[in-house]
Amino acid sequence: SLQQLLIQRYAAKTLDYLIHTRSVAGISGLHLSKMRGRGLDFEEFRPYQAGDDVRLIDWRVTARTNRPVTKVFREERERPVIIAVDQTHNMYFGSQVAFKSVIAAQAAALFCWLAIDNGDRVGGLVFSDVASSLVRPKRR
Repeated sequence: SLQQLLIQRYAAKTLDYLIHTRSVAGISGLHLSKMRGRGLDFEEFRPYQAGDDVRLIDWRVTARTNRPVTKVFREERERPVIIAVDQTHNMYFGSQVAFKSVIAAQAAALFCWLAIDNGDRVGGLVFSDVASSLVRPKRR
């Protein structure tokens, strides 16, 4: 129901979900990638190598060490979130509180709200014994 979705929305707001303020332009995302490049987040200094962009030379560190030193940044990449929910016959039992299928749907809603609040594109996959439904990741 709508009321249950709003409860999940409130629960998502109260969780601490590693939200950092970052650039949200183009395909840049809110998550650090393992790739080094022209990102906004400084990673380390390293000795200058032929082919490095001279604009990335840190002149203060270079003056201190008498060797050219460049700054290395970590790129931000978008990570689309796909939430899969099992609604097969195995999920239609549970405790006195709720069926496992209901708990799975509530957990999926919670993760969906967290991803939306974090600025991620969200999609989902719901599968049962007879059919499956896929929603490709989208922004709101």
